[in-house]
Amino acid sequence: MSTKKPDFVMPELSVKELSSALYEANKQLAETNRKLLESEQQRKELFANLSHDLKSPLTSIKTNVEYLQSLDTFDPVETYQSLDIINMKIDQMNHLMNELLMVSTLDSLNSSDINLESIPLSMFLEEYYCSCLVDSKFTHRKLEFSPHITDDVNVFMDPKLILRVLDNLYSNALKYSNEHDHICLELNVEKNRAIVSISDTGIGISTESITHIFNRSFTVSKSRTHSSSSSFGLGLSIVASIITLHNGAVWCESDFGSGSTFYFSLPI
Repeated sequence: MSTKKPDFVMPELSVKELSSALYEANKQLAETNRKLLESEQQRKELFANLSHDLKSPLTSIKTNVEYLQSLDTFDPVETYQSLDIINMKIDQMNHLMNELLMVSTLDSLNSSDINLESIPLSMFLEEYYCSCLVDSKFTHRKLEFSPHITDDVNVFMDPKLILRVLDNLYSNALKYSNEHDHICLELNVEKNRAIVSISDTGIGISTESITHIFNRSFTVSKSRTHSSSSSFGLGLSIVASIITLHNGAVWCESDFGSGSTFYFSLPI
């Protein structure tokens, strides 16, 4: 039994209204196309930078393996030194792969996919601060680390993801701080949002880089990259993605040469 298709009804629109609708449609199409091109460009830059940062440890591993193979006699000291370097470079590559996997996972999520719990934020931050005091990354450095947590407020958050945010910001502060610098973890409450910050008195970030540091494809300028550090990192991009999933905001303030403060807000 055939079903008759409904007759087409011409919308009662004037030529001006049709032209306006067509203009808006073209405008939206152009904007969508622009975002697609921008996303594709960022993807290309991401993989170009990633390839660069994978090549360095691979080269080091290959060099040390070839050196060990060239030895006529077994020297325990030289062997262990080379193996230590190889192990360190493998850790670097593993970290980079884990970061890339995290980015891929976050891209597939939306706000309804994360496990939100009502968490007393002040207690959560105080526990994190105490864990940092016994962290080997911190204890071997002559750095001051202090909390400024006076407000008591509950927020809905995924504790594992927010812990990742704190770890990335804390590691970033450590990376760009020198001996006897100061790192501070702080919580403030403004109206309907809680604002957490991690500040340092390290080397700071140049003004032209501030607006780009949360982009995945951004390569850190030489002025902020230690010679032993990777030029590329996904840590701040991961921070931004996680906070966006929490309907919050993330930003940075910095004085080049005087330190930086990274903020993120969570709705109360």
